[in-house]
Amino acid sequence: MKNIAYRIAATIFLCLPLALMMVSCGKDDDEDTEGYERVLYSELNLPDDGSNGPQFEITDEDFESVANDLGVDTEALKAVWKVDTGGISGFIPDGNGGNLPTILFQGHIFWQQLRSLGLNPEDYEKGNEDILYKKMTKAHYVGGLGEWDRLKHAIFINERAAYCSASWGMFQIMGFNYKSCGCATVLEFVDRMKKSPVDQLKLFAGFLKSNASMLNALKRLDWKAFAKLYYGTYYYQNQYDEKLWRAYASLK
Repeated sequence: MKNIAYRIAATIFLCLPLALMMVSCGKDDDEDTEGYERVLYSELNLPDDGSNGPQFEITDEDFESVANDLGVDTEALKAVWKVDTGGISGFIPDGNGGNLPTILFQGHIFWQQLRSLGLNPEDYEKGNEDILYKKMTKAHYVGGLGEWDRLKHAIFINERAAYCSASWGMFQIMGFNYKSCGCATVLEFVDRMKKSPVDQLKLFAGFLKSNASMLNALKRLDWKAFAKLYYGTYYYQNQYDEKLWRAYASLK
């Protein structure tokens, strides 16, 4: 009997960590835990905000220089840019003679970012429904400077989480990818995004360098593999691989 009891106790002891792990990994059925659903500025059908003005231009030579550094086709790099933002430079006029990076603020990512910092998003939800929500939705996008108003609103709740929850610049890189872009902090990432279209292009180059599979797919012009890595598992629902191929073909 003692041997049987010992075996039962040992089995429970060995299985307990696995059971606890299974419980801790269970998802909240009310929360969007499928990961980041990429939303492209080019697909929002927003009015012209002046972001194609000459003060925001980026040259063919800029693209060629970065493409050569990456070892990819220049037109391949441009194709991603065209699909992501429709070919805008990644800046919009700020209304005071200056400019700001093109952004989209993602309220469901803000929810996740607050939780990652140990904060309860539900404590901040009331009155902030346009910037803080569990499920991904396009309902609150306004584009242009309106996205900056949404970001500033979120900064009042938590600056770091807010910056990490917007997509930035020509390639709409999410702020939480700042380390993959070669930045020590998200504030460094934001500062570089504000400098110039060339800086935005170089940040994207850093992002590609941090993911060898993604970079190699772009080198091979394997649009399906690249789209899956860059836009996510459900890339095919929006036919991003075909859009990239068509954009590339139009540039050749």
